Amino acid sequence: MERTRVSIPNLLSAAAVLAGLIFVGYEIRQNTRAQQAAAIDGIAMQRVELNIATMTDDRLPGLLGRVLEGALAADFTAEEATRLRVYYITFLRIQESAERLIRVGVMRRENYNVSSNPLFGFPFLHEQWPRIQLYFEQDFIDFLETEVFPLAVR
Repeated sequence: MERTRVSIPNLLSAAAVLAGLIFVGYEIRQNTRAQQAAAIDGIAMQRVELNIATMTDDRLPGLLGRVLEGALAADFTAEEATRLRVYYITFLRIQESAERLIRVGVMRRENYNVSSNPLFGFPFLHEQWPRIQLYFEQDFIDFLETEVFPLAVR
């Protein structure tokens, strides 16, 4: 039988390669975590910006209050109903982004429970849904219609 001799330089080279791979793996993991945190912070900032825009608008809080009381599109002027549709499109776009982050494993569903938001359960959204859904991808529409709308608190 022939014995293979391992030289010290070869052994050191192999150890250096292994150490380099471990380091690269660690860096990739840290970078992935940083990207996940940035994505989650991005969703949070979008929600904050929407809330600030809502609260600094002179009419939108009152319109949303009427929606929460059960008002339908016929209860609003054309301008008011348009403002509410734009609000809902923006609100739902943030929800869509969060759902995509959940699907790719960046966020956990239990940390972002979409269906608990009361804005999903009121008649205005359901009445306007055929017009609003035109702005979204089919997979998100299916998600809302099968998993969120049936559970929404009214």
